[in-house]
Amino acid sequence: MLTLACLSLGLLRGHRSSDRGAQRRAGNPTGRGESPLTSLRAARSGAEVARLVAELKPRSSKDFTVCISAYGRVHDWRSATGLLDQMRQCGSAPNVFSFSAAISACGKSGQWERALELLDEMRERGVEPNVISFSAAISACEKGGQWERALELLDEMRQCGIEPDVIIFSAAISACEKGGQWERALELLREIHQCGIEPDVIIYSAAISACEKGGQWERALELLEEMGRCGIEPNSFSYSAAIQACAAAGQPAHALQLFNRLEASQVDTSMCCFNAILDALGRAQPERARELWKLGCARGCYHSFERWSSSSGLCLQLDLHDLSEGAAETAVRWWLEERVRDRERLHLPLPERLELITGWGKSRGATDKGDVRARIETVLREMDETVLPTDNLGMLVVARGGRRHKQPKVHRDAAQGDRRLDMAHRK
Repeated sequence: MLTLACLSLGLLRGHRSSDRGAQRRAGNPTGRGESPLTSLRAARSGAEVARLVAELKPRSSKDFTVCISAYGRVHDWRSATGLLDQMRQCGSAPNVFSFSAAISACGKSGQWERALELLDEMRERGVEPNVISFSAAISACEKGGQWERALELLDEMRQCGIEPDVIIFSAAISACEKGGQWERALELLREIHQCGIEPDVIIYSAAISACEKGGQWERALELLEEMGRCGIEPNSFSYSAAIQACAAAGQPAHALQLFNRLEASQVDTSMCCFNAILDALGRAQPERARELWKLGCARGCYHSFERWSSSSGLCLQLDLHDLSEGAAETAVRWWLEERVRDRERLHLPLPERLELITGWGKSRGATDKGDVRARIETVLREMDETVLPTDNLGMLVVARGGRRHKQPKVHRDAAQGDRRLDMAHRK
């Protein structure tokens, strides 16, 4: 038994020694931990990817493809496409996989034009695009809002004898959704069924969202019902898109029915769903909206909403970046009407400065549309709040927690008279 144990230990040591040799040959000279090639597949920062690529010194087509994909993951399209030239210098001609990885890298970085240039370059160099290449190019057009080019590529790949799969159809429908082309999105959905491809929840969610953007709330609800008939369980994105369609069409009752159906399902109610229902109920049913806002807070959907700071007096920031218009209005009214009162009752300090972080109106990235800043400015006027001047276009500042300290009329008149005198002297 002892001899067998010693023999097993010797074999194990031999295997370990062999493994270390394999690791050194794979580019890990120390034999400790993972090789650079393995690490590259998991790298998530630009600095880490650059370091590992330099350490790996890629030579083979496979190595280069992994490096290009890694740069694409960190949205460094310049370095990704630069590796194609480096491949040629090393005598390794880019193949369909390396080209496809570079196209995908450009798409993830919002460089749809460069992605299409690479697709053309493939053909010029005698490399025929495959389903992965077309999928990456269509996804690039989808991310760039180029729905027409996405559909052109869909036709082009068919002419090349390549049948689109569910991923390509999903990207094409998403491109139509972003372009507000709800009719084309539904045409593609019908085509999917005709091709015998089973659509998934992502495709249906994109189609519902396309109907929402096109003001087709009834069609959005029909698609939600169709999902059930096809045995596809709606997810939070499906529900939020359908609820948002009802909100945009001024159908708060239907929106609330959908929200209640969501709550009764096994699907987790996400922040997007709360945002959508608060858009629907914010003005139509403000009391119910406030209840749902509190529910969303209790579930942690708006955990980063309040941020306190004492760097320059007691300051509170209400971060509205991730909130829809209806959610932002409900949140601000709740804080100024209820939260202030609760803090006063508990003898807790109130902020000397209240900063509402709205983002830059329609340029904010949290939602596809909507102007939270304008909505909150309207709310503050309606609540007779004092807004202080600021150079930050993405912020509204309310004085002393939003409580207006009005001067007596005689003092206001005197102040106005002083300002008029000052203006006269300046003239």
